[in-house]
Amino acid sequence: LGRFEAFYSDGLRTMLTNVKTCEMFEATLRIPGHLKVIKLLRDLGFLDRKPVKLDGLDIEPRLLTARLFEERFKQSSRDRAILYVEVDSNGSRYGVVSTLDGEPGASSIAVYTALVFAKTINIVLERNLGDGVYPLEKLYGFYDDYVDFLKNHGVQINTIRG
Repeated sequence: LGRFEAFYSDGLRTMLTNVKTCEMFEATLRIPGHLKVIKLLRDLGFLDRKPVKLDGLDIEPRLLTARLFEERFKQSSRDRAILYVEVDSNGSRYGVVSTLDGEPGASSIAVYTALVFAKTINIVLERNLGDGVYPLEKLYGFYDDYVDFLKNHGVQINTIRG
């Protein structure tokens, strides 16, 4: 898949209370050097929420930074979304690696996320699950449905046992 750097990130949310485990973490993968650049932007104040005065206007640096990035950094090459899940239980290891290649102008992460949302909506409507909020970990009974749907939409999914 290539060479990446990883850092802990906050995406587990409901899983932290809905899944019984001793240890769980999420790491975000990026190209080497990404975190160094983000830390530099943060240290220089480009990601601050506190407005600064400029020509009599209050401007929030992070919003200006986001706008400039949107205008100047158009996605011009393919990116890749990678999801890796590993479970160790009673001496057995199980893992799943899924990847989706994006297209210029269509972020693979956005497309992957939209596919999961689309399938979730499909399941809720077709299976008459009723009103309410359904975190994905509560829909594990539909795992094969998700896998089939994602594969049919270009996601490569490989199972690892060891």
